[in-house]
Amino acid sequence: MKKLIVVTAICAGAAVITLRPHTATALAAGQPAGQGVPRAVVTQTRVQQIQAPQGVVLPFTMVAVQDRQAPSRDLLVTLKANGTLEVDGVVLTMAPPKQATREPIFLLVDRLVLKKGACIVTNGNPLVIFTNWIDSEDGCIRSFLDKDAKGAPGTTGMPGEPGLNGGLVSIHVIHEIIGILHADLRGQDGGDGGGSNLTGAAGMNGLKGNAPSSGVFGCNQAGGNGTPGASGSIGGTGGDGGTGGSGGVLELFNVGPAPLPSTLFTFQAKAGVGGNPGAGGPGGPGGQGGPGGDGGGFCNGGQPGQAGAQGPAGPTGHAGASGNTEGTLVVKNLDMEYMTNGETLRLAERLQQQ
Repeated sequence: MKKLIVVTAICAGAAVITLRPHTATALAAGQPAGQGVPRAVVTQTRVQQIQAPQGVVLPFTMVAVQDRQAPSRDLLVTLKANGTLEVDGVVLTMAPPKQATREPIFLLVDRLVLKKGACIVTNGNPLVIFTNWIDSEDGCIRSFLDKDAKGAPGTTGMPGEPGLNGGLVSIHVIHEIIGILHADLRGQDGGDGGGSNLTGAAGMNGLKGNAPSSGVFGCNQAGGNGTPGASGSIGGTGGDGGTGGSGGVLELFNVGPAPLPSTLFTFQAKAGVGGNPGAGGPGGPGGQGGPGGDGGGFCNGGQPGQAGAQGPAGPTGHAGASGNTEGTLVVKNLDMEYMTNGETLRLAERLQQQ
C-alpha cells in the first residue's frame, strides 16, 4: 500500500512539501513522530508539492530535483524519474542578488505545475528547464522581485551598485504548455549614488581694521573697518548612480512541427534604468568678518567686517546610464534527437556567454 509522507519545512510561511513516493517505507525506526523533520526512505519521488499561502517567498533550494549539471543523454529517463514539481501559489527565489553566483541551475522534471500565479524568481541567475509538460495557471518566471528591482545605493559619496542583467532562462518543453506562462526578465535598475556628507572648509576670518590716528585738536583718522570674511569652500561631490542592467534572454524550445504559439506565453525584458545621482555635500561656512579698528582720543572705532558667504553645495554625481539592451525572445521548434543530444552542447556554449 502506498503511503503519503508529509514533510513540514523549517522556514517562513510554514511551507509544506508533500512527497508522493512510488514506493516508500514508514518513518525510519527510532524517529519519534512530530519532532523536527521526519526521516523517510523514498525509493522514487513522483510528486514534490511546495505549498504555502499565496505570495509567500521561499528559497529555490527547497526544490529537490534541481541540479548544477546539464542533462545527460538519458534525458527522457531522468525526466520520468524526477516526476512532477508542483508549486502552489508560492514565489520561489534563487540566490539573492548580492549572492548571485551566475552559475546555471538545471530543473529536470516530467511535469512542472505552477498553480495560482506561482512564480520562480531567478535574480539574474541562469535557469535551464527540461520538462515534458508545463501546466501554468498564470504562473511566471521573473528576474527580480519588486523589492530587489534596484541595485543597492552607494555609501556616503560613493557610486550606486550597477544593476544586474536579467539573465538567461532556457525552457525546453518536449510536449506542450497548458495555460499561459508569463516571463518578465527585465534588467535591474542601477542603485542611487550616495549623498556626500563632506562639508566644505570654512572661509578665513577677516582682518582687524587699522588703528586710529588722533591729533591735538581732533581725529586725523578713525579706526578702520574690519575686512570681510572669506567665503566657505565648495562641498564634496555626490556619488554617481549605478548603470542599469540589460534585459534578459528567454528561450522557448519545443519538440514538434511548429514553434510554441504566442498565445501560450507573454514576455517582456526591459533594460534597467540608471540610478539617481547622489547630492553634493554642504558648502563650508563663511569666515567671520574682521573686528573694526579701535577708537581712541577724538577718534571712533571702525565697523566690523561682513561675514563671508557660505560656500556652494558640492556638485551632484552623474546619473547612471540605462542598460545597454532590452531582452531577447527566442522561440524555436526542434526534433527529438536534437533536443536530447545536440541542444545540451549548444546550451553549454550559450551559458558560457552569461
